[in-house]
Amino acid sequence: MVWTAFAVLLLVVALARWGRGRRLVLGGALVLAVWAFSVTVEPTGLTDAFGGLGVLVAAAALGAVARYRQAAFEAGTARVRARERELLTRELHDTVAHHVSGIAVQAQAGQALVAGGDLAAATTALRRIEDEASLTLTEMRGLVGTLRRHDGTTHEAEPRG
Repeated sequence: MVWTAFAVLLLVVALARWGRGRRLVLGGALVLAVWAFSVTVEPTGLTDAFGGLGVLVAAAALGAVARYRQAAFEAGTARVRARERELLTRELHDTVAHHVSGIAVQAQAGQALVAGGDLAAATTALRRIEDEASLTLTEMRGLVGTLRRHDGTTHEAEPRG
């Protein structure tokens, strides 16, 4: 008898914890119907009947609290992920903007060097532009890969060569 009561209470906790929609309503109605049936079939007194109902309600409340705590934890985790994603996105923007500004300045210097006839210095400027662009792409791929991992996907941006 004790094990049966324990199993019923465990089922009530599980119903309140994981039950959704129609299943939750039907399961709750079934538990109340079984309680009402047991009270009418074997009358034990008003105090015992409502004491039993109180235990069932307490078990349901325990399941509901567990459900609420899980939902609150998941919401908090989602907020942290969104905040991290925003910070990574800002870092990506800042990195790309910084490097592209440097590339633009070097390209302007290269044009001035070509116009002045200093082809060796212009070639050096072009190499710096290439190096800066490669560095920018590498850093951007790393940040995008991190953003993808935070988004729940497991693949990273593959470097292109």
